[in-house]
Amino acid sequence: MDRAPAFLADCAERWKPTTRETYAHTVQRWILPAFGGRPVDAIGAKDVRNWHDDIAATRPGSAHWALAAMSSMMKHAEALGLRREDSNPCKGLRRRKTGFEAHYLTDDEFAALGRALDGTEADHPVAVAALRFLLYTGTRKSEALRLKWEHVHGDHAVLPDSKTGPRTIWLASPARAVLAAQQRRTNCPCGGPVSVDKAWNMVRAATGLPRLRIHDLRHSLAAVAVNGGRGQRRRGPARRGRAARPCRHQDHLRIRAPCRGLRVRRGQPGVARPCRHARRRGGGPMTERARLTDALALAARPREREYAIHDTALQGFMLRVQSNGARSWVFRFRRDGTPRRVTLGKPDAVKADQARAAALAFLAREKGGGSPVPLPASGPTLTKFAAEYVERRSPSWKPSTVKATLSYLNSAILPALGHLRVGSVVRADIARFFHEYGRRKPGGANRSHDILRTMFDCAIAWGHRPEAAGNPCTGIVRYRRPPRGRLLGAVLLQRETESPVCVAAVRLLLLTGCRPGEIRRLRWCEVKPDRLALIDAKTGPRHVLLGGAARELLNGLAETASGEWVFPDGKGNGPLSTNDLWAFWTRARDAAGIVADARLHDLRHAHASHAVMNGESLHVAGRLLGHRRASTTNRYVHLDDATLSQATERVAVAIQRKLRYVASSTTVNS
Repeated sequence: MDRAPAFLADCAERWKPTTRETYAHTVQRWILPAFGGRPVDAIGAKDVRNWHDDIAATRPGSAHWALAAMSSMMKHAEALGLRREDSNPCKGLRRRKTGFEAHYLTDDEFAALGRALDGTEADHPVAVAALRFLLYTGTRKSEALRLKWEHVHGDHAVLPDSKTGPRTIWLASPARAVLAAQQRRTNCPCGGPVSVDKAWNMVRAATGLPRLRIHDLRHSLAAVAVNGGRGQRRRGPARRGRAARPCRHQDHLRIRAPCRGLRVRRGQPGVARPCRHARRRGGGPMTERARLTDALALAARPREREYAIHDTALQGFMLRVQSNGARSWVFRFRRDGTPRRVTLGKPDAVKADQARAAALAFLAREKGGGSPVPLPASGPTLTKFAAEYVERRSPSWKPSTVKATLSYLNSAILPALGHLRVGSVVRADIARFFHEYGRRKPGGANRSHDILRTMFDCAIAWGHRPEAAGNPCTGIVRYRRPPRGRLLGAVLLQRETESPVCVAAVRLLLLTGCRPGEIRRLRWCEVKPDRLALIDAKTGPRHVLLGGAARELLNGLAETASGEWVFPDGKGNGPLSTNDLWAFWTRARDAAGIVADARLHDLRHAHASHAVMNGESLHVAGRLLGHRRASTTNRYVHLDDATLSQATERVAVAIQRKLRYVASSTTVNS
């Protein structure tokens, strides 16, 4: 386990400071005392299980962290080739339950909590103030206790470090009242190092909820926010899903009658096709047996149906011949009783002896019999294959994609890995390159990883790399990058006399949400009465609907148009250049007082954000932007300060009303 410092150094870039501290403490406190003197490849599943049980017996929370850190270290060791692949001793080890489950406060429980807080405030004023602050803001306990006065700025507080990185906490009037009542006798508004545990134990005991956690206050605030200020109702037991039923010959798709060799298509009642069991029973592929050689593979001819020739020397190794003439080496085996099949390559690229050796290596790895036999070096070098890869794939790429791919290949990937054979590259080679490059340029390492992963997928599909070798990029964790993009406020551009073309381009960016390149290269033939019919966008041809303001802007430009380009350059011979538009944007951005790192692309983010803030769904916003995946649109949407502040105010006032209502009603009843 002398690799622990290297593990922490390699992963430090993608971790937050608090995560680095926690992992470093966990390694020093729990892992090194138990495994520090043992080689990393000598640690087995039984050792980890006994070690985890010993910690969990007294410290279940620490056992969870220790197991997570241990699992990450073992994955890192596999990536660097220090352990066999898929040999993580933490795999399959279940974490012990802590006994706590998420709890959402009902209206009655909010009432009891309000009475308990009032009764405990005299003895623990600072701790109760911290608990009220947690209720009104939904922050985590550690975030509230680390809050300093220098982080508070009027109606919001800016935390430099939280669980998810720097974040802004919006302070509603009840939260600001709690802070105003605190005397500035310490540097922390919520007590800082003062523990709230003693006060919380008294509060939850008085509430009648002895197992309620402080973190459940955060859950309850989220529930109130989703329910529009309404509390949670008492509900019965959670509806249990149907138990999984065996698929063998019955109930393949919710059919309770025994299978008769037919399978109903989902969503098409009455339309049936043979189930997989019927296909196997009713005449599967023909099988033959022989000693597999290169000559036999080349002489095998396709037939009306697919067939396989099984090797007499190695059980499970076979030559698969499809009806279209495609041939491939295949190895069949069982993993935990389930039949599996892996393709080892095509006879044109992989010889029979090499495929048989690969099957033996795969079998050794599956049975855990030491390190697998290395695959023979096959296929072209990575430098030669990169040329073929770009030649075959670039016709479907945009010019910018070709330029970026060639740049990463020539500057980073090929100088480090170009001499290796495509068939012999292992994950350790990719991991060493990735971590060395990532220490200098994490973003470049992520982009190079994407390129390499796609290249090796193509190498397997094109027969240059056995399928049994797999993609060596699998299992390498990418670096986390800070999210880019922001919501820009309203900017009044009054520079028509200086650069009317650039002003119009920026305004159309705001009104349509298009990408800067799409607007710069916009032609008049793509402008329709109610939409832009873009011939070539990032995701292919697409239509952008135009609102009234955008149509009015384009109509004004059409009156003075003299060429094919909507936004021509200074000479009128081509589209507006990137440098001219960027230079204008920097001047306008500085004059308007926008932050210096705001990009033109952030205007697209602003368009999506205003669509969502005005009531449009995420799906509609994605269609407006031309996104294929909702996850992409989710990264584009940012809520402005006013929207977040108003939402915080509504939720905090609703919770305060619940607490105050209970206090007043109790007084009346008494």
